[in-house]
Amino acid sequence: MTYIKQIFFGLAFSLAFTLSGQAERASVDTLLDKEKMKPTGDRYEATVPDTLDLAERARMSVNGLVGNIDASKEFSVYQGFTFSGGTANPHGLTWNIQHKNVRALPLMRVMCGSEQGLEIEYGAMKNALEQVTDDGLIFFPIGGENVPKDTSDPAINALILLAMENWFLRDGNPAWLDWMGLICDGFDRVAIRADDRAYFPSECGIDREGKWHFTVRGGAITPYTPPEEPVLDYQGTEGAVKCLSALPMRAIIKTAKHSGDTSRLDLAQRLRRYLLKPPFWMNTNELGYPGDEHGLFYGHFHGNTIVLHALLDLAMAEGDEWLKEFVREAYDHGRRVGVTRMGFFPGWYLPEKCDRHYSYASWAEACGVSDMLVLAVKLTDAGLGDYWDDVDSIVRNQLTEQQFHDVDRMYELSGITTGNDILKRFVGGFGSAGEPTCVPLGMAGCCTANGSIGLYYGWHGITRFKDGIAEVNLFLNRASPWMDIDSYLPYEGKVVLRNKQAHTALVRIPRWIDKSGLKSTINGQPAQPTRLGNRLIFENLKPDDTIQLDFPVTERTDVHTIYKEKYRVTYRGSTVVDIQSRKSGPNRYPLYSRDFMKTDKTPMRTEDRFVSDNILPLQ
Repeated sequence: MTYIKQIFFGLAFSLAFTLSGQAERASVDTLLDKEKMKPTGDRYEATVPDTLDLAERARMSVNGLVGNIDASKEFSVYQGFTFSGGTANPHGLTWNIQHKNVRALPLMRVMCGSEQGLEIEYGAMKNALEQVTDDGLIFFPIGGENVPKDTSDPAINALILLAMENWFLRDGNPAWLDWMGLICDGFDRVAIRADDRAYFPSECGIDREGKWHFTVRGGAITPYTPPEEPVLDYQGTEGAVKCLSALPMRAIIKTAKHSGDTSRLDLAQRLRRYLLKPPFWMNTNELGYPGDEHGLFYGHFHGNTIVLHALLDLAMAEGDEWLKEFVREAYDHGRRVGVTRMGFFPGWYLPEKCDRHYSYASWAEACGVSDMLVLAVKLTDAGLGDYWDDVDSIVRNQLTEQQFHDVDRMYELSGITTGNDILKRFVGGFGSAGEPTCVPLGMAGCCTANGSIGLYYGWHGITRFKDGIAEVNLFLNRASPWMDIDSYLPYEGKVVLRNKQAHTALVRIPRWIDKSGLKSTINGQPAQPTRLGNRLIFENLKPDDTIQLDFPVTERTDVHTIYKEKYRVTYRGSTVVDIQSRKSGPNRYPLYSRDFMKTDKTPMRTEDRFVSDNILPLQ
């Protein structure tokens, strides 16, 4: 952008900021309702298999999400928390993540019923809303680890809007839509238009005079000068240019969906044309086909998967079949460069091409792992494939392994005395930079929020219910209003479905199960359900009927190559129970220490189950 254009843009922005109409919106105090924040539903005691329970993981996530919010510092979040050598160190205080936390918390409470930290959740959202101007911009009250203080970052504004959507879905207050519309007006005001496309400068905040300021996180690894239109996806410090315009695009699409104002999609289409610029995708022309037409990406994995979420949202909103197929191909590309059966996806793909160290491809970022799970669910729900086996593999393995859930082990490895309670505050957080066999003793604020959202998509997909028909897609534990599922995997090939409301159950059989060895009973009597593809159909069910499926659990060892290193991975069913060879060293939390899962005797436990009466739709 030329100097003259920059001056013109600044003057126009200042005039708009001064003369814009005052949007009518509910006050913060009347918008927020503490009572409606509380999870509601049934609670009861049950004896169940002591196997992976995503509701319990959600309870831990609530702990980690609220524990990482510092109410004394504008409800900011620590991007990092390391614990080793006998010390604990929260660091990287930033205001650009707490909105991810308040987006995830309503989902976690639906899963587990926890009321922990409701006051903190309330305060964090209230603090965010108080920064919203009448022009729909949200100005940072602190500098921290992102854009300068008193500037407005469109990507963060979008995250706040996505959090608002979940709060709207939770309490049903239509006043949220006025706030969401106001922020979308802000996007429209500051988006830079170039020919038929639009973009937001990467890693930048705009001040009240209309000038863009680059991040305070440090110098750009690959040069970028705002507000110029980026020409490479890996420009800047983060190296994820596309996603910072994709987030506002998602927010605009969500607002248009709920408000019915499809005119907002004009800006979304402009942003789409920017995101699909050929230089942002792999150049495969020498192979005879263009990578930018097939969703082939490289660079920051999480940054690219964020873009795919936005593009799929637009494709579904507009019935765009070309764009749907583009996202499906891009997802399959992501599967190909990772090891989906482990749920492992590289933090960066081909980092050397992006001015980054080759080792960036050797570890998994929980954000990207979660994104792939969410995409698998969304693509399946869109009718673009059956990816439930992917969801099962991701959630059983890398995603939940990178969540710090064993506080005793955390104390043991860190050398911190048990009299110091700081580690308990961060239990449930997710580690970043997870290698196949270990993760550093530290968690990331962004991964904790994004990993939690992945848990919700996995939990939501276990079973669905409509018109008296219960779908069971995953053999994982879940209590629901229509059916409870008890999974004995990976110890035993046994799943028990306890019916409450369904007259028909459609039960999906995972691909690894030998169908010839599958047996089913209803109330202890042999059953002969209809088989349709990979689903069994149980009809004429009554309340309190119990369906039991029994099948052999096979154990196998496969070899996977993850960035030039070979690993021997042992599975029971779809669950990784061992991995060799292992890396060792200080300040590392070992992954897949699962020898206890190699027995065929399932441990049991008695727990308090929660069944929400308000299951929030997926975003």
